[in-house]
Amino acid sequence: MRKKIIILSVIVLLVLSTIFTLIVHKNKVESLEREEYISNIKQSYNKYVKIKNNTNLYDSNKNVIGKISKDVKISLKDKDITDEKDDYFELELFDGHYVYFADVDKVDSLDEKDTYYKNYIVFNENCVTKNKTSFYDENFNLLYQVNGGYDLPIYIKEDDYFGVEFNNEIVYLKKDDVTLKSSNNTEEKNAKSIPVLLYHFFHTHNNYEDMKTVISIRTDKFESELKYLTDNNFMTLKMKDLELYVNGKVQIKENSVVLTIDDGDSTVFKLAYPIIEKYKVNATLFAITSWDPNILEKQTDYVEIHSHTNNMHITGRCSGGQGGLFKCVDYNEGLDDLNKSREILNGTTYLAYPFGEYTNHSIKLLKDAGYTMAFTTNYGNVKVGDDPYLLPRMYVYNEYSLDTFKRMVN
Repeated sequence: MRKKIIILSVIVLLVLSTIFTLIVHKNKVESLEREEYISNIKQSYNKYVKIKNNTNLYDSNKNVIGKISKDVKISLKDKDITDEKDDYFELELFDGHYVYFADVDKVDSLDEKDTYYKNYIVFNENCVTKNKTSFYDENFNLLYQVNGGYDLPIYIKEDDYFGVEFNNEIVYLKKDDVTLKSSNNTEEKNAKSIPVLLYHFFHTHNNYEDMKTVISIRTDKFESELKYLTDNNFMTLKMKDLELYVNGKVQIKENSVVLTIDDGDSTVFKLAYPIIEKYKVNATLFAITSWDPNILEKQTDYVEIHSHTNNMHITGRCSGGQGGLFKCVDYNEGLDDLNKSREILNGTTYLAYPFGEYTNHSIKLLKDAGYTMAFTTNYGNVKVGDDPYLLPRMYVYNEYSLDTFKRMVN
């Protein structure tokens, strides 16, 4: 009997020892896993992060309360990570909104914000949201959806979205998601009209006699004109600015102007570009793309390049004026030409008519090829509501004095 008791005792001790060993091992494994988990949290945390995939946002109780999209870069609130419960990081931009640590990657910094919209006059209207707000980027892709309402000033009115100022940048709200309210955001007035100036060729004092056209301007005169614009704080508009203005989607301050250059001969790059770069003004070159299929490589921070057709800058083909080919070109030939020019120019939707000449046939071709705005040489300023396919421009001739130039832009 005693022997049985001893054997049973040994067995119990062995079992207890095994259980104890397993518990110790389990605790050790869990401790190691816990330490590894905490280490992973620490490795994921950074002041700036990028979202790996479209994911959820959470409240402090880890309930889903919103969304944030892939590749969005955000700033996180400061955090001391001490245990596994610190695995959700709070967004600096939105109080009470957290992202799970495994859903982010570290980045060195946030992208630089584009504050170009501040050149526009804010509307005296605000967007008001309630309970939940969805913010979209400039391509109308969702950035983030968050709890809470906002009251934000409007800078851009798109067809289905409002561009609003939030966190010192432009984001978009769906029109169907907001109500509008009047607000005293500004006393500035929208420009009644905007002058669009037209240049072609450039020359210096020494080679003026060699020029064969009256639409060439001397470089010192061109420089004096750009100096006047910069000294008097004129805004030199980009094509997108003017398109938004014509369509009533933005408001532009009164001392604004558009600088355009047609054709794209060598004098533009040799003589005009350095002056444009010197004064840091925006200008548009309407290029004949068949002259240089790599013309887009000559686009700069200050000179954007758009279409003057690919190869329809040819006279004597149609009746009236200079007989520009574009007025009566075969439909398929014309469409192919316009598509080729768009392809070379990275899908541009802006064009200047060759010789400023056009017909209803020309306009149909432009619309069918996907162009949204075109320029004539009809004299006058551009106004809100103008036909975007018949926008006027004003030649700047060499014989014009600076006073004449001042009257044109004012």
